[in-house]
Amino acid sequence: MRRNASRITARWADGRLLVIVPEWVSGETVYNALESMRPRLMARRPGVSFEPGRPLVLDGGVIFNFERFPSLGDGIDIARAKGGALVRIGDGVDMSAPDTPGRISRLLIHGARLYADDVILPQAMEAADRLGLSPRSIRISRGHKVLGHCSGKGDIAISAICMFLPRELREYIICHELAHLTEMNHSPRFHLLCDRYLEGREAELAGKLDAYVWPIEK
Repeated sequence: MRRNASRITARWADGRLLVIVPEWVSGETVYNALESMRPRLMARRPGVSFEPGRPLVLDGGVIFNFERFPSLGDGIDIARAKGGALVRIGDGVDMSAPDTPGRISRLLIHGARLYADDVILPQAMEAADRLGLSPRSIRISRGHKVLGHCSGKGDIAISAICMFLPRELREYIICHELAHLTEMNHSPRFHLLCDRYLEGREAELAGKLDAYVWPIEK
């Protein structure tokens, strides 16, 4: 319960469901709210798992390898390696523990930032050039929830977490933000423009993104 909460919210965190509730609501209200959110929550229930010896290969050529390192005990760390990164997992880490996927996911997100400049930025610049657009700047952001942003001054930011998306869904995020250079809202004109940038695939790709199963907990 949080005194300053204005509504009931729920999200997955480290394999568990975190529900934030205003102090003034009743138990029945919480129950009814969770029932209404059940389809969305269950569709996004974390099913992420990692295994030493089984690499995670991203669309863009970056590979995360997982190996056991006895000297780390119950620790986990990540180091840059040729073609990707090495996630070192101590022998004391229980891979079946509910919080382990979250711990590893946070390291992978950190590692993705090391490669986003080489994968996402060229794709975004190529899309802008192809469409004849000139944003003031394109940069990589660190947000986990907001995948992309376009400021009123024409600065575009694409989250490094988009490294975990296939290329076509990164293209959707990029073109969505490029369309905001002209239309700063989500009006019908915006969607027509975005659809044109995506060669008629906006609705298709939006649906794919909504149904996408992330290989990490985010």
